[in-house]
This record gives sequence, C-alpha cells and structure tokens, in this order.
Amino acid sequence: DLRRRRHVGDEHVDGPVAGGTGDLGGRAIGPSPVPPRDRDAGAPLILKDTGEDRPELARRFAFEVDVLHHLQRCEVPVAVPLPSRDGRPWALSEGHRYTLSPYLRSDNRWLTLDAEGLTRLNRACGVAIAKLHAALAAYPTEGLAAKTWSTVFPDDFYGRSIPVIRRSLRPEECRPFDAIVDALTAELDALPKGLPVQLIHRDCHHGNIVVDGERVSGFVDCAHLSIGPRLFDLADFIIHMIKNSVADPE
Repeated sequence: DLRRRRHVGDEHVDGPVAGGTGDLGGRAIGPSPVPPRDRDAGAPLILKDTGEDRPELARRFAFEVDVLHHLQRCEVPVAVPLPSRDGRPWALSEGHRYTLSPYLRSDNRWLTLDAEGLTRLNRACGVAIAKLHAALAAYPTEGLAAKTWSTVFPDDFYGRSIPVIRRSLRPEECRPFDAIVDALTAELDALPKGLPVQLIHRDCHHGNIVVDGERVSGFVDCAHLSIGPRLFDLADFIIHMIKNSVADPE
C-alpha cells in the first residue's frame, strides 16, 4: 500500500538511491544504501516514483519500457520494471506513477581502485557501452522520431557538458581549459559531420553505469534516450571521468 508505506523488503529510504528519471522528474525509493555484505541475502527491488500521471509522461515512459525490454532481449543488463496485477509496468497512487524493478548489484559506493584497477573498470565500461549501442542500433526505427527527441552534437556539448566541467575547475585552471576548448572547436564542429545517428542512452556516465567490483552489472536511468551520434555517449562518459578528477566535482 503506497499510501501507508514506502519500503521494499526489510529496508527503506526516503531519498534518491538509484538515479532520478531526468526530465520525467522521478526519484527512487529504497532499498537502503548499505554495503552488500550487510544486506540480507535475496533479490532486493527498487521502488521508484517516475512522476505525475500525465498522458505525455505515460507515452514517454511506455517507450522507455519498450526499449528496456528490447535491451534485455539483446542481453544488455538493465532493470526492467515488473508488471503490476493489471499487466502494466507501473502502479498508480495519489496521482503518481510507481515502478518496481530489480536491483542491479553494485559495489560502487564502497569501491576503491588503484590506477590499474580503474583502467580495467573504464575499459569494461567502454565494452559495455559498445554492446549497448549495438543493441540500441537494432531497435526498430519506424516512427522513432515521433517517440523521442534528437540530441544535437556538438551543440549540447558546448551548451551543457563544457559549462559543467568548467564550473568544476579551480580559477587558475580555467584559462588553460578555455584554450584547449578554443583549439579544439573547429575539430569538434567537423567531427560529427556525416556520422550516422541512432538511439543513444544520452546520459551515459559512471553514475548510470552500475558496477560490481570491476564488472559492469547494468545500465540505469534511461529516461534520456534520444536520437544522436554514438559519439555523444562516449564524450559524456569521458567528460564525467575528467569531472571526477578535478578538485571540486560540484
């Protein structure tokens, strides 16, 4: 009963634990973020508030779930929402739509790696992204443009990613960083010309690639699925690698 309690299994939490749903304004509820060794054995689930029950959000969410089923058939590890009693992948309560999904095992929060271990992990993430892209490229394209938006590269890169990393830099780092961006502008503008576009994740960073040790256990937060060059996901992943290496990531 979602009106009386928000818990899954023996654990609960009122804050976000598994990445929100971006433009859908959702948040995850449970399980409690405790180390795996301290959790009871079993198959924890994620109860997630995906936002208000509005027709446009329902259509978008139905598309997202269809893509998740496709990825699962392609053996890409994702958390597909479980069907409710009426067969829909959500339940309604107090004007909001909730989903219940498998919890992808993760040691991210307590993972410590040396340089070699981090290199192996990033390589594993790259392999997983390549497999994700191959599966997304196989998703039916008929009517796709009406189901999602297009990501324009490098416009989004300049408008979103570059400002994010610049805000993370120390004052003395800004001028060298701006010089690098200026030097690369012409190359970046030419880079996507002629590249094929397809369905991409669009929010492909370490926070949405769940890892268990050095193994990728799945992808989460597919609310930004859009049409664009595969290069965007790779650029986004690398930008966040750099962002996580500077003095103050926020």
